[in-house]
Amino acid sequence: MELKDVKIILNRIKVNYPSFVNDDYTRSEWYKELKDYSLEDVMKKLEQHFRSEQYGNSIPKVYFLTKYLTKEKEKKAKESIYYICPFCKKNVLPEFYEEHYSKCSSIDYLMNLSKKYFDKPLNKEKLEQADDDVFEEYYWTFSYKLLDVLEKDTPQYKSLENKIKSYENKEINFNVEDILE
Repeated sequence: MELKDVKIILNRIKVNYPSFVNDDYTRSEWYKELKDYSLEDVMKKLEQHFRSEQYGNSIPKVYFLTKYLTKEKEKKAKESIYYICPFCKKNVLPEFYEEHYSKCSSIDYLMNLSKKYFDKPLNKEKLEQADDDVFEEYYWTFSYKLLDVLEKDTPQYKSLENKIKSYENKEINFNVEDILE
């Protein structure tokens, strides 16, 4: 925030509270406190103060206006935080991480089992670039083929069969105890 922005805030306060002193010293002190915050955020807090039944009758204090606000530098730092995917090692923004992780772990699953049971490497890049519908279709096609080659009494077979039945909205055949026995 710049000094001109602080002047705007102080003028709004002066209009609403005529006894408020808006001099050079006040502007200097308020600027020291407000310089790290955005004008928009402080104005929202000021508006809340004006409309508050509890505090609206008293002149706002600069510390009240900054309480619970995030400084601009901290906002920018939050914007640059990324998670690292354990499968592909890419940096992913937090809001996309869960979806990315789900797809990436599925790709890893497909690649490992394709190599193990079909001795066929898959094109990881193609899987990563596939849109959700195409990827889902491939995933379930692969799962059906995998079910045909797994030994029937293994936990992996029972678990995969349950997963397929669930996908088809059918009743599952195995409970946890059945799978782990």
